[in-house]
Amino acid sequence: MSIGPAPARYRALAVGLSAGLLTVLAACTPGGPQAPTGPGAETTTSPAGTEESGGETPSGAGGLLECGQEVKDSLGDVDLESVTWSTPADFYESDDFVSVNDYEEQNVELWVASYEGPEATAASAIAVTFYPEVAWGDLVVGGCAQIPIEAALARVAEYWEVPGTTDVPVGESEIVRIGGQPAIAHDFTFEGTQAHGWWLYSNTQLLHLQCQWVSEAERPGLEAGCDQFLESVVIP
Repeated sequence: MSIGPAPARYRALAVGLSAGLLTVLAACTPGGPQAPTGPGAETTTSPAGTEESGGETPSGAGGLLECGQEVKDSLGDVDLESVTWSTPADFYESDDFVSVNDYEEQNVELWVASYEGPEATAASAIAVTFYPEVAWGDLVVGGCAQIPIEAALARVAEYWEVPGTTDVPVGESEIVRIGGQPAIAHDFTFEGTQAHGWWLYSNTQLLHLQCQWVSEAERPGLEAGCDQFLESVVIP
């Protein structure tokens, strides 16, 4: 999901939520993170890894493994809506942004923290969106208990082809891990804005995180905040 500053006549509702991921950014810099946020912040949860289900994986397009074959990385049957995190230093929750490009048909909640550190512009922010359903389509068939990470790679590639999208991918996708869960990382641009994007899937849900900026002068401070944010993410 890409976001842009809201017009003066319109302010989007921003509701706490979600999770995030990271490629190769600088090491997390100690800062003054705020208290945990997100819908799961009111309860205590224990981080858990990907569930195993007898090694069964779905077959599908793009040379995905057949059911019954061993898979190195599969998506977990976890509740991504229960993820918690802390707001990093120099970031403040904001309702001054609206969605530009959505990745699945329905997004339920949007959380945005605008960057107000050195050299900040109006468009620099961290954004997190929760999607309750993923349209796997032909990428996953057979009713197996696990979904391989290859299906997630293929699904992210489909987002760039959606008619009318302004997102333009930069470079290649990478498989990373956030809170023990496999995730897809890919940089992109949209409407003059640059962004790091991360897609974290469960078997049925999607959490998307992005860090976006316009000016290279603000990028170091923003990426340091993204590091702090990602280090704070807890996936129950």
